[in-house]
Amino acid sequence: MQIKLDEIESNIFRIAGFPPNGFISFNHFVIRDENPALIHTGHKKTFNLIYEHVAKIINPNTIRYLCFSHFEPDECGSLNEWLGVAPQAVACINKICDSSVNDYAIRPSLILKDGDRLNLGVHELLFLETPHFPHNWEASLFHEVTTKTLFSSDLGTQRGFPQESGTAVDIEDILTLQKRLRYIPFGVHLTEGLNKMRDLSIENMATMHGSPLNKQEIKDLLAILEDENRTQMERALYAYL
Repeated sequence: MQIKLDEIESNIFRIAGFPPNGFISFNHFVIRDENPALIHTGHKKTFNLIYEHVAKIINPNTIRYLCFSHFEPDECGSLNEWLGVAPQAVACINKICDSSVNDYAIRPSLILKDGDRLNLGVHELLFLETPHFPHNWEASLFHEVTTKTLFSSDLGTQRGFPQESGTAVDIEDILTLQKRLRYIPFGVHLTEGLNKMRDLSIENMATMHGSPLNKQEIKDLLAILEDENRTQMERALYAYL
């Protein structure tokens, strides 16, 4: 697997992996602070490799918070491995997500509600409940308020390994891929998710798959998603007339 480790914001590090014969990359984010956080545990099979790179940033055993959007292998596949090596670590999820995690994890999670905050020290994570956005009923997002970085999970997914190549973000291609894979549902939940993003002060959007989006790219993405959502909802309405 190709790996790239870099610092995308002050003490926020990205560990990007691109598997052999893959078509999208997988990002894991480490926030180095008094109470360190790992955003996305990654797949179970990549635990040892990601652990080695986390160890270049912090002592992995000191991780306090394990954060992810929803119950899916790339989000939390190696959750138990991280819980095993970091005795103070807890999964930070909402009640709905815990209905799955509680049956899987080796110890209880920290259950968060919309608007709750995790104080890491210098950094602070705002928890946002976003059902079905980017996807899955239990979905949520995390916003780091100090650097104004939104950890957007699958929103903004890009093909290939742009982290390594430095390829510019292509907003139209993001939408094309999203429509082909059908992983973000159109409708009221998308509207609510987009509105929630607009209420935040976001300078950077740290995607799980691909390069971060800057403020202008975020604005462009939200606008094009809103237009497409309106079109799809109108088509659905006309189909029933």
